[in-house]
Amino acid sequence: MAINTVLFDLDGTLVDSSEGFILAMNKTLADHDQAPMDDDSIRELISAGARIIIQRAWAEEISREQIEQVRNDYIREYQQYPERGATVYPGLLEWLKHANKQEIKLGVVTNKPECLANPIIESLGLSQYLDVLICPDHVKTVKPDPEGILLAMNRLESDPALTLYCGDHSKDIAAAAAAGVKSLACGYGFYPREENFHDWPADYHADNSEQAVHILTQLCNMSD
Repeated sequence: MAINTVLFDLDGTLVDSSEGFILAMNKTLADHDQAPMDDDSIRELISAGARIIIQRAWAEEISREQIEQVRNDYIREYQQYPERGATVYPGLLEWLKHANKQEIKLGVVTNKPECLANPIIESLGLSQYLDVLICPDHVKTVKPDPEGILLAMNRLESDPALTLYCGDHSKDIAAAAAAGVKSLACGYGFYPREENFHDWPADYHADNSEQAVHILTQLCNMSD
């Protein structure tokens, strides 16, 4: 049977949001007298989360409490321009429009706080095509826990057997497996390039967004 529900991770899967993220992170590091990280080093860790980047960037040992304080400062900084430079990956906006017309259920399940995710989604005109947005604000445990995906399916009244989750990090694939849905690994996103994303145990793998569009179109049995 054809997939009738497609859920996406946001950063590195549906949207390239790296510019605003990098600016906010390096501004926050500077405010705490830390050296900036180069753009590529941050970009490869975006989907791992701000806490991981802060920990890697810190010159000396940093406690969990300090990490949370710095992360809060980073979020306040990032809130000033979350949509800066953000773009939908090639082909995916057109695919969303087409899928929406064909009544495919669409949603985003992200570890990005709602205060940062919503401005990006609104600025890029994605909200008109999405049926659900699940952020850390809506769950007790974020990915790789499956709670967000399960909540999205519950709200959409979707069958796990007919649902696909798309993500650019190994934790996305783990969350999809735990939720009992199929997964698409997006190799064009934000993950360390020493990893081979083809090694992630996803059901499907896309080297670029155009290939992702092709896979999605086939799985959803969409007509032209």
